[in-house]
Amino acid sequence: MTKLYLTRHGQTQWNIEARFQGQMGSPLTEKGIKDAENLRERLKEVEFEAIYSSPQPRAYDTANIIKGDRKINIVTDDRLKEMNFGDWEGIKGDEIKKKHFKMFDNLWNSPMDYKPNSGESYEDVYNRVVPAIEDIKKQHDGKVLIVAHGIVLAIIMMYVEGRTIDNLWKEQVLPNTSLTIVEAENDKFDIKMYGDTSHFS
Repeated sequence: MTKLYLTRHGQTQWNIEARFQGQMGSPLTEKGIKDAENLRERLKEVEFEAIYSSPQPRAYDTANIIKGDRKINIVTDDRLKEMNFGDWEGIKGDEIKKKHFKMFDNLWNSPMDYKPNSGESYEDVYNRVVPAIEDIKKQHDGKVLIVAHGIVLAIIMMYVEGRTIDNLWKEQVLPNTSLTIVEAENDKFDIKMYGDTSHFS
């Protein structure tokens, strides 16, 4: 059985500014670093067989903080990168909503109809993220930490719960540095914890 410990990167400056980060991004804030340190403390007794991360700095830096003094390498996987938002990246959500209302609305309320002028669709993200999770399951029979991004984690949980893309946003975006735990055995998944932030205090 593989036990997946899933977390989203720590808070970044662009999170605060409500800018679309995608495959660009900004550094962790002091809060983002502190929250990752708190999660490290919470998980200090967990013996991870492997740690996987998106190669994007905000995720990798979070993974490195959580890793602490464990003698284990962080494996970066391009398939865990955040959705590519194309020419929306670095732009504030309010500005995008004004200029591209229908597409912006589809992004959050009608995922199957979201067809960007540049960047990726949800189907594109699904088609790279799910094989990554399946590969991790096949390679490990133990506890694995995965540090990724909001939409990537939403896709993972959609897959775990057996939902379709049109029901992607049945659940809210997982909070930064929250903890979700999923046990995976063969084709079955069992969610043990979802978006827990009790370590923040």
